[in-house]
Amino acid sequence: MVGFSNPAGPGDPEGEFISHAFLWINGAGTAKDLATLPGDPVSEAFAINSHRQVVGVSFGGASGARAFIWQDEVLTNVNDLVHIAPDVLVSAQDINDAGQITGRVRDGITGRILVFVATPVASSP
Repeated sequence: MVGFSNPAGPGDPEGEFISHAFLWINGAGTAKDLATLPGDPVSEAFAINSHRQVVGVSFGGASGARAFIWQDEVLTNVNDLVHIAPDVLVSAQDINDAGQITGRVRDGITGRILVFVATPVASSP
């Protein structure tokens, strides 16, 4: 199961809810805090596939909202995996077992929020 919650700790000085994405594996004693992308105080996980790849959004910093994927214990900005500038993948909403990700993208010229489907490709040797 994935989601987001307020992790233990001092939190925000005003007492605000500062969420972090989490992963909870059935039978585990505690949920794993997936943290945030650098510079962000907040993250939310939305989906997981059978390979334990988790997707969601990290936000609240100067970079704005950014889609993430967590796999092999590493949280990665999905924008670092594609070449679509000036567009920005702002959230990853779902991921299937083939690794295809759906989500929202902000058009870098018009500012409109649109949907995307990202399909992974094999890397070159």
